[in-house]
Amino acid sequence: MNKDIIHCLECNKILRKTDHDNAPIFVFDKNLNDFISVPKDDYKDFTIEHKGHHLRELSVLEDSSISKMSCRDKAQVGYFKATNGKKVFLIKKWRNNINEPLHYKIMEDSRLKVKNVKVTCQADLIRIHLKKQFVWMDNGKIERFVEIAAHSVEKMDLSAMEECFWDTGDSMVVLAKLGFQEIREILRECQKFLTWVQLKSIRDFIEENNCDNGVMTVIVHKKMRIERFNLRGIRHKRKIIFNS
Repeated sequence: MNKDIIHCLECNKILRKTDHDNAPIFVFDKNLNDFISVPKDDYKDFTIEHKGHHLRELSVLEDSSISKMSCRDKAQVGYFKATNGKKVFLIKKWRNNINEPLHYKIMEDSRLKVKNVKVTCQADLIRIHLKKQFVWMDNGKIERFVEIAAHSVEKMDLSAMEECFWDTGDSMVVLAKLGFQEIREILRECQKFLTWVQLKSIRDFIEENNCDNGVMTVIVHKKMRIERFNLRGIRHKRKIIFNS
């Protein structure tokens, strides 16, 4: 694993190494009445500032980054995990506006919990696609199908969702696949008002649209919670410090 993080234990300051550490900054020169580039080296500056201090290197864990805001919001508050090979650390990242660099802080004795709290079907998109794809499906049959799908989705196990690798723009909202049980229930209910030929078409429709951002995937809403704890013997005293 790459050593992405340098942490000064004495100052509790963090540098996250990136490809832009040597990118110059541009400042306005009043004498030239123009912007000039000023070279910089974030890594070198950090090691000079913390020379003689106890530094440790950490590796960022893949797919551990999460935020309570849109992924496209560059000024968002986010969290990710890193490790020294023995212990996993929770790190907070933030900046107050887009013009300032990211700040980092290790959340000592803290852990992040994320759980699914709500799941819904994409009812409006299902209606649109059914109407376009199946001329034999009148509004009554479409509404009945949507009602069946929504009812089946409501009963899904929130702790066992198969998420799709699709960027919704919000790390607290993801898409997930319908499970075998949900598909079987939808088709069983559809037998009551569709012919066998129509039922086969609907089965194919579900399978084709149950991946990526297909209309039969479900919308899963997550909740993020950060707890701080102190170890006392074998018991933990927990305090909630953030709850999305």
